[in-house]
This record gives sequence, structure tokens and C-alpha cells, in this order.
Amino acid sequence: MNIISCICSWFQKEQEKTRTLTWKQKLSYITTYYTSWFVGFLIICLFVGFIGDALIQSRKEIILQGYFTNDEYNYFPGSKMEKEYTDILNLKRGQRIVFDDSLYFDLEGTANEYTAASNGKVIATMAVNQLDFMVTTFPVLEHFKGELPMKDLETFLPQDILEVVRDHLVWGLDEDGEEALVAVNMAQSRYLKNISTEMEFYMFIPYNIPNEDALISFLRYCFCE
Repeated sequence: MNIISCICSWFQKEQEKTRTLTWKQKLSYITTYYTSWFVGFLIICLFVGFIGDALIQSRKEIILQGYFTNDEYNYFPGSKMEKEYTDILNLKRGQRIVFDDSLYFDLEGTANEYTAASNGKVIATMAVNQLDFMVTTFPVLEHFKGELPMKDLETFLPQDILEVVRDHLVWGLDEDGEEALVAVNMAQSRYLKNISTEMEFYMFIPYNIPNEDALISFLRYCFCE
């Protein structure tokens, strides 16, 4: 007996069981015996949908990718920022941007596994030349200084952006191991300038950034518009 025949046979049996029941009794019967089946079916549908979306997204060209870490108050909501900036760019069908705000670094050692996973993700993304920038707190920036080669922002940024952010740049080591201005305080960006907070976030740019033009456009969006 094939699957269709089994389903038809089961359906006929259930019809016989509920034929004499009122609608209220039928509803009670369904919720009593089939709720777990419906929940299971819903979970399967959601899982299939998630896998399908992941496959579709994986085939798209990433034109800009950035990480936001230790953002406990959601000043940089990755998904919302993705949508807003995607709408502005009018991306082609096969393109996308990725703003991931799920990373966290606990430098006090109380969340070693989460920190190790976040650290591994950053290193792996840089290793395949797919990370354009990272926004993080000052302690985490200090942690990465000397470990991850960073762009010298004085030579990398166009003059119009540099004039706006020059007073908000901080020192570190560039890709050649020389002292340079390698990160910018995000306090005057569109995301924080109207917010009262004692927390400070800094953006640094890896030395092997893959999408320079796209990042420069994003920086203009952040600081100049």
C-alpha cells in the first residue's frame, strides 16, 4: 500500500469516528489527539523554509559584510540595519549585505565558549577575505590591536569622510605593524549621535577588506548623511 492509499484509509477512518460528533466535540477531539502532530508539522515546515532561505542566500554575492559585537543594548540592530541599507542601495537580485550582531567577547573569561566561537568566526571570515568591518567596544578593540592587522584610516578614507571623523580616530597598529589611526569612534554616527549612553563603540577595518567601495559608501551613510 502506497503513502496516498494509507492517508486516504486513515482519513476515512477518522471521518467514521467523528461522523456523529458535534462541531464542538470534533474540535475537542482534534485538539486532544492531533495538537502534537500539528506542532510537529509546523516545525518541519519552518525548518524546511529556513534551509531553503539559507540555500538561496548562500548563492547571493555579498557586497558588504560587517560584525557588531558586545552590543548589549541593541544600538546596532543587525537585521534592521541590513533591511534599511539594502533598500537604500537598490541591490540586484543576486546581491546582499550581511550585518551580524550576534558576536560577543567576554574578556573576563566567564563565557569562554561563546568568546572562542566569536573569535573563530572573525578569524575565519578574515581568512577568506570576507570581512569588511567590525564595530565593537573599546576593550575588545584593544584586545584585537596587534592581533588583527588593520587599515590605516588616514590613508584609506576619502577626504570628505576623513574631515568628519578625524577627531574621533584612535591609534593602533596598521598592517605593517606601524602606529596608525586604525579605528573610528561611532559616537557621531547616525546610530548613536542622538542617543545618551556612556558606552563607546569603535569601527575598525581589516587590512584585507574585500569591498572597499561598498564600505566607503556605508561610512558616508553613517557619518555624512
